[in-house]
Amino acid sequence: MKARLFTVLVIIVVGLALPLALALAAQGPEPGAHPSRGSPPASPVQGWRQVNIDGFGDANNWCVGALEEFNGQLYAGTFNSDTGAQLWRMGSLWTAVFTNGFGISNNVGIDDLIEFNGYLYAGVSNDTTGGEVWRSATGNPGDWQMVASGGFTNTNNSTVLHFAVFNNQLYATTCNWTNGCELWRSSSGDSGSWAPVVTGGFGDVDNNRIVSLVEFNGHLYAGTDNWSGAEVWRSSTGDSGSWTRVVAGGFGDPYNWSITLEPFNGYLYAGTYNYRDSDNPGHELWRCQQCDGTDWQQVPIAKGFGDTENRAIRSLVVFDNALYALTYNRTTGMEVWRTTDGTNWAQVAPDGLGDSNNYLPNWDNAVAVFNDSLYIGTCNWATGGEVWMQLHQVFLPTVLKNY
Repeated sequence: MKARLFTVLVIIVVGLALPLALALAAQGPEPGAHPSRGSPPASPVQGWRQVNIDGFGDANNWCVGALEEFNGQLYAGTFNSDTGAQLWRMGSLWTAVFTNGFGISNNVGIDDLIEFNGYLYAGVSNDTTGGEVWRSATGNPGDWQMVASGGFTNTNNSTVLHFAVFNNQLYATTCNWTNGCELWRSSSGDSGSWAPVVTGGFGDVDNNRIVSLVEFNGHLYAGTDNWSGAEVWRSSTGDSGSWTRVVAGGFGDPYNWSITLEPFNGYLYAGTYNYRDSDNPGHELWRCQQCDGTDWQQVPIAKGFGDTENRAIRSLVVFDNALYALTYNRTTGMEVWRTTDGTNWAQVAPDGLGDSNNYLPNWDNAVAVFNDSLYIGTCNWATGGEVWMQLHQVFLPTVLKNY
């Protein structure tokens, strides 16, 4: 049995009530929508509660790719290659906003959701005609408009992967396996208002995706995928031509091919994804304060949190004065870890949230804070994507032992 850090975490559950009722068939649907059907959600597991039915009753909804609060409701976007992406929202129960990819079956996934200037925006995957951006002022069925299509004039931009707001403008990143990733922005979000900021993968077509886009200390930072080692770029204005590379070559390991970013307690944190097939060391975690390329330091924790099957930190999110890290693990399921100081970490959910088929989140896009609770969306090829809510807890000091 391999040596591994074992964390004893004492959790007192102080509030078990859901802020919203679960989706049960006995509760009628909202007008114009369909209720989530299927078996009841799973029982609570060590401080967490599943709040949807697997795949919202359709196993083809294999991933809950995006979560976002809008107008007092939680929205969840799915990946569904069978009938098209779906969008659900949680009021008194989960109801479908649409189930057919905005009427376009090739719109197979909703990669991200964001609120901007009174609209809810959805970034869409379409491998056939290019990624799209849709928006709605109400979130209601029938109230959605397409404001960008055809991959922003390049159909190889198959996915509008991630949104961010910086200097009162909405930014959208793309996935492009042919020409390199792109970054677009708009001050209004209107159709025809989008302009390119970055094209051609920052000058390297191997930068095929911008998977993370965050603001830190007056700069906008972008983390990329790159088969020669992930990169981080930054700009103080977001303008075209203003970007500087501050990480190259995957922090010295070219197998670190992807980077996700999150600010916390005066540092910018970067989690890696290591794709080495044999002798995989697991993910790494780095941080900086100046972040100009001179002061990145590796956080002194075991790679993969002591499990080499934790190949990636797919998501970093701040909640309740703590930093959470969600991993990619194909063997035992994704893991959820937590720290209040950046260096001492504790696992706060069972592997896969009790199901090893919950193997990863869709980057930071599938994490949201709603009604003062943390929600996580999972990808699950077996039974469909799930949404989990962390119950209110008191975290007592941990006892760390090496075995």
